[in-house]
Amino acid sequence: RLNIDGTIDNTFTPATINGNVATVSVLTDGKFLVGGPFTYNLGQSLIRLTANGAYDNTYNVGTGARGPLSISTINQLFGFADGKVLIAGDFTSFNGVGKNRLAKLAVGGTTLPLSFATFTATLQQTNTLLTWATANEINTDYFEIERSDNGISYDNIGKVNNSSTNKYAFTDFGATALKSSKIYYRLKQVDKDGKFSYSSVVSIALQNNGRTISMVNTASNTTLVISNNKKQETVQVIVRDVAGKILQNLQHTIVIGSSAIAVNTNTAYTGLYTIQIIGEEWQETFKIIK
Repeated sequence: RLNIDGTIDNTFTPATINGNVATVSVLTDGKFLVGGPFTYNLGQSLIRLTANGAYDNTYNVGTGARGPLSISTINQLFGFADGKVLIAGDFTSFNGVGKNRLAKLAVGGTTLPLSFATFTATLQQTNTLLTWATANEINTDYFEIERSDNGISYDNIGKVNNSSTNKYAFTDFGATALKSSKIYYRLKQVDKDGKFSYSSVVSIALQNNGRTISMVNTASNTTLVISNNKKQETVQVIVRDVAGKILQNLQHTIVIGSSAIAVNTNTAYTGLYTIQIIGEEWQETFKIIK
């Protein structure tokens, strides 16, 4: 590192790296990411240095970048304002997770876990169409589709293998034949090493009052989609926590046809809560688990 006048900055004493440096990125906190065809502390191709150049052992890249060559390399780095990092180079895995020459790392240096970008349930005559899309999908083997008539106990009703497009669909044929006014669905994502995680829950309301209600869940919102062939009316939407405390109380006019009601369910909402829709002569309650 050089001073403004071009002289060497003696306060910067960088760690000794046993190979070439291909790329350097200065982070917003003043630290440095260094990439190239080298190994350091059992990791490979990527390290983080403190503002004075010392090796930052809190940045855990594990085994780092690995690929077809004996020494793989990271050729380009891009640091985001939130501390995450985009890396590119000649590698096919990072810290044991399959990545084809491009990866995005979390703040601590690990690869980002899978997340569900969207997950929707749509009633189509007597069937339910489930569609979902994922982000950061790196080690997924398959998805199991689970269904419940009470929102508590679930049964496995199908399986979908992983796809390179990260977009999926599954049809629950004859769903309306179930003796239930509401059907809940969730996804079980299973990794190649056997580890698994669950999606949020979506549901379909089966009614005989001329209305059907489905939910679309994202990380920050739940959208209620109401198909209505009865009449235009104003409904009340109440969100409660598990203790019954009212978190939100909204009013919305539903029209003949399709209406969408967006309910803010951000990261502050955890555990079990309910969304109740109250019409002039009807009401429905949905259970949500986050």
